[in-house]
Amino acid sequence: MTKEQIENFKNRMAKMRINQANVMENRAILQSEYGALSKRCVKFEGEENSRQIYEDWLKKYNEKKPGFNEEENNFRMDVNKYGLISFNDPQAEEDFVRYLAAHKSHGGILDKGILIAKYENGKLIDPRTNQEFRKGEYAELVQKLDSGIKYSDISYPKSIAPNPFSTRLVS
Repeated sequence: MTKEQIENFKNRMAKMRINQANVMENRAILQSEYGALSKRCVKFEGEENSRQIYEDWLKKYNEKKPGFNEEENNFRMDVNKYGLISFNDPQAEEDFVRYLAAHKSHGGILDKGILIAKYENGKLIDPRTNQEFRKGEYAELVQKLDSGIKYSDISYPKSIAPNPFSTRLVS
């Protein structure tokens, strides 16, 4: 390894430790707010316009899918200005987080305190591979999480080979 590669590796490891600390902090917050977390709530860093982004998406989504159940698929802001979404429809959730990614510069989506997706520059990214989720892969991931499979036990999408330099957080 060159000095540059070693330095890059050290930087990635430092970022991973910071990210892991943030995940643990967010997990503690979620557990204190939601107890045992029996129902999956996805948490992303919120800004003042997060609610408006959801309302805009909802209006467009209702035009596309008139029977969409807003009570089972919803968004709210918590006291820490984080947006919490709780969707029973995994495809609707994927559509919303892709819409969110297109309207925010960066952020992450946590499931029970574990980073399951991030968005950067309009793309929805799998943090296990640092590659963009293909259509339907995020929905497939959340379906598996909803069925009780632990995040660390879920295999990579078939279309994506793991990046050996990506950081993967295991709970």
